[in-house]
Amino acid sequence: MRDKYVFSNGQALSTLDSTGVVSSNVFDMELDASGGNTILTDDQVEVFFNVQVLSSTNTAGDEGMDVELRMGDNSDMTTGGVVIASMHLAQADIAAGTIRSIKVLKSLAYKFLGAWFKATNTSLDNATGVDCWLSDVPAGSPTDSIQKVPS
Repeated sequence: MRDKYVFSNGQALSTLDSTGVVSSNVFDMELDASGGNTILTDDQVEVFFNVQVLSSTNTAGDEGMDVELRMGDNSDMTTGGVVIASMHLAQADIAAGTIRSIKVLKSLAYKFLGAWFKATNTSLDNATGVDCWLSDVPAGSPTDSIQKVPS
């Protein structure tokens, strides 16, 4: 399951405000790769929601950034959106190299699944680059580099 659901791969979050933006990739959890109706949430119970800050030129704001794992009725995560996991990055943590992980029950996900990024309160200026994904191990774990890639 490693890196099966990559929401953001170097996504640039420019001038992020408290309204927020959806991740580059959102997955329809009710469809398999061929478009069939296989429910993908049944293959693993617990996963880790991982976020890694790749770069940041942010100099504004003072409350930090919130990253949410959301499920919703549509791919833009605005209709019927429900937060199933959330993490907060303090202002000092919005810097290259910061890695955060939180364990979630994947069985909670339905229909569309994606990440949502927003400034906690005060807008963030310039750009922050992030990777965000679900994995069977927390990001930065000692076994992260030796996990087998699914065929």
